[in-house]
Amino acid sequence: MKKLIAAFAAALLITACGDSGNTLTEQVLENQPGVSDVQIGDDGTPATIEIQNDGTTAVISGNGTDVPADFPIPFPDGGEVQSVIQTNGGPGEASASVVVTFPATRWDEIRAFYESWADTLPDDHFTNVVSGQSPGMQVLSEEAGVSLVAGVEDDVVTVVASTIGR
Repeated sequence: MKKLIAAFAAALLITACGDSGNTLTEQVLENQPGVSDVQIGDDGTPATIEIQNDGTTAVISGNGTDVPADFPIPFPDGGEVQSVIQTNGGPGEASASVVVTFPATRWDEIRAFYESWADTLPDDHFTNVVSGQSPGMQVLSEEAGVSLVAGVEDDVVTVVASTIGR
């Protein structure tokens, strides 16, 4: 399943670079083993790919999609969702990953937002903040089943938030 997800994530990049619905990319993806549906938006809608394989379902959505309503990690307002990957293989096997970007000028605000959020996590949480030329941070709580990595590069703050075993 991980190989399929990587292949489909790469396909989303191809799609984002100008490939539109019912093209060669969509046809190739729909013919892959375990793929149940490929929806590549050609009218400004986010590209979405659904994979079903051995009892596991994965849904990958590209730029412009929404953060799932039940996603337990908050995001500051004003970010741009780059991708959402959700998998579900049964109880305790679900996971999700959301990538959101912000202008680099908001780094201090975003860092403070996630430091405050980390204080609400169980006592096992770990927070690490790096300052300097390329500032970044990491928040992890195994008990809460959440992980977050944020950093500044090329005038953009990228936040990658993930859940495991929910």
